[in-house]
Amino acid sequence: MKTRSLPLSSLLLTFLTFLVVLSAQAQVPSYVPTSGLVGYWPFNGNANDESGNGLNLTQVGSASLSADRFNNLNSAFYFGAVTEPSNLNFPSQANQAINNFNQGTLSMWINIHEFDVTNHYFGFDNSFFVKQKGGANTQLYCGILGGTQKFRFHLNGSLPAGGVFSSNSDIQANSWTYVVVTWDGTTERMFVNGILDNSIASANYLTDLANPDFINVGACYPVGSNASYSDIDDIGIWNRALTADEILALYSGCNVSPIAITGSNIPSAFATSTYTCDNTAGSTFNWTVSNGVIASGQGTNSVSILWGAEGVGSVSVVETTSDGCVGDAVIFDVNVQCVVSGNAIEGPVGPEAFSNSTYTCNGAANSSYQWTITNGVIVSGQGTNSVTILWASTGIGNVSVVETTYEGCVGTTLSQDVVVIPTNVEELSNALVLYPNPATTELNLQTTSDLIGADLFIFDALGKQILKQQVLSANTRINTSAFSAGNYVVKVGGVVKKFTVEK
Repeated sequence: MKTRSLPLSSLLLTFLTFLVVLSAQAQVPSYVPTSGLVGYWPFNGNANDESGNGLNLTQVGSASLSADRFNNLNSAFYFGAVTEPSNLNFPSQANQAINNFNQGTLSMWINIHEFDVTNHYFGFDNSFFVKQKGGANTQLYCGILGGTQKFRFHLNGSLPAGGVFSSNSDIQANSWTYVVVTWDGTTERMFVNGILDNSIASANYLTDLANPDFINVGACYPVGSNASYSDIDDIGIWNRALTADEILALYSGCNVSPIAITGSNIPSAFATSTYTCDNTAGSTFNWTVSNGVIASGQGTNSVSILWGAEGVGSVSVVETTSDGCVGDAVIFDVNVQCVVSGNAIEGPVGPEAFSNSTYTCNGAANSSYQWTITNGVIVSGQGTNSVTILWASTGIGNVSVVETTYEGCVGTTLSQDVVVIPTNVEELSNALVLYPNPATTELNLQTTSDLIGADLFIFDALGKQILKQQVLSANTRINTSAFSAGNYVVKVGGVVKKFTVEK
């Protein structure tokens, strides 16, 4: 099987044509529905169809570029004649493109400077869009009913029959008005400035019209006071009936997708968090923050935020599309919280008098720590998460610490009480007698009557509390069978004794 390559010139032409179509389609604003779009004429310095379908218009007579509703020069067309016609003509292929629509939509912005003051019915002098063959067969017409300020629409049929109806509201002079008409085979509807204004039951639709006399925009002929002088902009034709929401989006000129911000609503104070919103190609995003600053990403759909102190804050974003449509601000509330990792002090709770002991806070290594000691002094480590303490004489002591994170969050005070015990096992008081000592499976405690009702504590060699109970009589028996071999401390009231368990 043989294949034949296209000449380089043909390939280049095809490629350039493809680029032209893409370029044309890319100029249709994002809020303009492209499904069923037959033609779109925004009049951006010319009368070209920017839908990509090639239905470019031709200027006739005094039709000329003018300012649009935003006062942008050369962005609309003015139609007003004194001695010659003033309109835009469709190319010959438009007849097939604008034909046989069972349903459809025609939309435009109009600014009428002077209304036809006579009761002229459907004449060229007061029309904005006409597809007609002979005076008796107007297939598609919209304009102002002579002698009124009502917008009038006529779909298919001999005058005055057919789907003819007018707006309920008056069109105001020297004011831009957005008018849309739709038909779906059962109903014709008219929308004025994005709102449904009138409708009629009608099965009319665009039938085949062979060789129409003309299809044009802004037909204005010099018939004296009958002429309507007007500007027209942003004409659109679809081969389907647009929805009310689509029409409202066309009127507002924007179709910014809803934005949802995602990210943590409980970020850490003085830390960086990332927040993201829906991404629309070509859009820019303006972020604002309370109780924080944007570290990076402004203008994109994702930003990094450095939060401030603990408390409430917020993230908000406004999207601007490539067409200049500005969306509503979307706000995401947050509750900035201080996160301090340290929650415990580790170290002996029964240190020996006049000895060194080490105490550690389990917080972050890069935090700073302020230690406070009673019945002892800090030998080393102040400011770090681990200190060495030289204890004083026998008695009650305390170790306290406050963590401040690297980012500046200040934690709550952690506190650990300790009992500084004697450095030998001599009986310091007959108020508490332990036997046998060393113990194996059982330890007996004999106390004086003044200690009955006091709390009894037992600590291991690391200072961990392993037993707490109340002294109920002068003789208390403790089961030590589950105790590991080693040294232990008993504290009853203010009396402290050591004992040993052997296995």
